[in-house]
Amino acid sequence: MLEGTRSDATSRLPPELLERIFQSSVLVHMELSDEITQLSAQTGHTPESTTAWNLSHVCVRWRKIAARSLRLWSKITLDFPEPRRDEVDDDKRTNAHAEEILHLQLQRSKGTLLQVRVLNLSRRHRLFDILLEEADRWEVALVDICAAPAYLPTTGDIIRQLKLGVSGGLPQLQTLAATLSCFEEEAQEPRRDDLHCSLESLPKLTRASLKGPLVDIMTLPWCQLTALELTDYRNNGQVESILPQCPRLERLSLSLIEDYLDVLRLPKLEELNAPDSSFFIFDLAPIVLSTHGNLTIPWRHSSL
Repeated sequence: MLEGTRSDATSRLPPELLERIFQSSVLVHMELSDEITQLSAQTGHTPESTTAWNLSHVCVRWRKIAARSLRLWSKITLDFPEPRRDEVDDDKRTNAHAEEILHLQLQRSKGTLLQVRVLNLSRRHRLFDILLEEADRWEVALVDICAAPAYLPTTGDIIRQLKLGVSGGLPQLQTLAATLSCFEEEAQEPRRDDLHCSLESLPKLTRASLKGPLVDIMTLPWCQLTALELTDYRNNGQVESILPQCPRLERLSLSLIEDYLDVLRLPKLEELNAPDSSFFIFDLAPIVLSTHGNLTIPWRHSSL
């Protein structure tokens, strides 16, 4: 497809129109993982034909447009698959190439705000450090930490890495989604006292989602939030202490738990969700005191 457009569409469309097409439709995440960086080393571009990297390889004209369309480079996904212990040297080459790609993408995005996704993070990693160096540009951040049995001792290192990396604050962050997944069939979850993470210097944060033990571990500027999701937590204690600190909440999502919450006073609440539960949401609704008067209870859970 791309080969065909080199002598066809690119030679006919005016540059202003082509640039607008780039900016409006080509906004997918650039992923950095073992598979993608290996393919990049072999082919010079990533497998996603709609990434800015592939567009910049079509022809000189497209490369120039991609270079000046900074938003094309503003979405980044870091996916950390389980390391292959039998191929250490190959892993080092892959990581070096991934670092090169990440540095280049951050350079090309220049001063634009970033939307970042960090997936399957089970150990400290240099790529995450590089991304944390640009934390003052984060606008949307989704961080998925996996406390897998083999890497359970390193979970505390990841939390400390995160706290250190954002110690200067996240001045542009508006949306944060963080997950800590534990596999308790094989190992106990990390001790929460050792992992407490307070992220309160977030002046623009209005939307947050915490899943798993992070509900107990992480502290946010609750009073700023207009949308909040708390799921996969073990008991009501922490939730009951968080919600009274959220007077501006307009949207709330809670997972199914055995015990009911105390009476909630959320004067601006407009929408209440309970993932994978219908009866629970109706049991909860009567004890949510909302002065808004138009509380919506969707049948299906809608993410923040």
